[in-house]
Amino acid sequence: MRRILLGCAMATMMATNAVQAQSSPSDGYGAWVVSDETSPVDGTPNFKASLAADNTVGATRGRPKRPILAFFCDHDGLAVNIDWPNRILLEKYETNPILLWKVDDGALNKTRMDYAKQALIGSGKPVLALMSRWSAGKTLAVRVPDHAGGQDAVFHTQGLDRILARVDATGCGPNARAN
Repeated sequence: MRRILLGCAMATMMATNAVQAQSSPSDGYGAWVVSDETSPVDGTPNFKASLAADNTVGATRGRPKRPILAFFCDHDGLAVNIDWPNRILLEKYETNPILLWKVDDGALNKTRMDYAKQALIGSGKPVLALMSRWSAGKTLAVRVPDHAGGQDAVFHTQGLDRILARVDATGCGPNARAN
């Protein structure tokens, strides 16, 4: 749970600083905000990439906000967070919410994910599969079940193929391919 909360906070912080630290188009990451460092403790890679949605969605409190898609690759392995401005809603008898998504004009897909109060979370090998599928197009449209009845967000994923290559080269610690 601590990793989830840290991931949510980090994605929010990265998105907040996006205007100042946005990658340049020439680096191949597109609009992704990327941090590529090495842990001072054990020398493992700490690679993080976050992307704000094109649109805003209704928030639990205050004005609408942009959802954030973020990938983390570090000593704990590989993780994805979709930070959502509204509280995630579970259907009756559900233990994990279902993310509806599609790439470009492709087929609608469903992926069951873990969650925190305002984030959908995935980790390990399934994240590599999602990244691979999501990097095949130019846009990723998602619908997250929330207290507003489920809202949609669109992410322009240009550069995700480069992020996937970096994640693959890094190995993301002992848990990246174990899950």
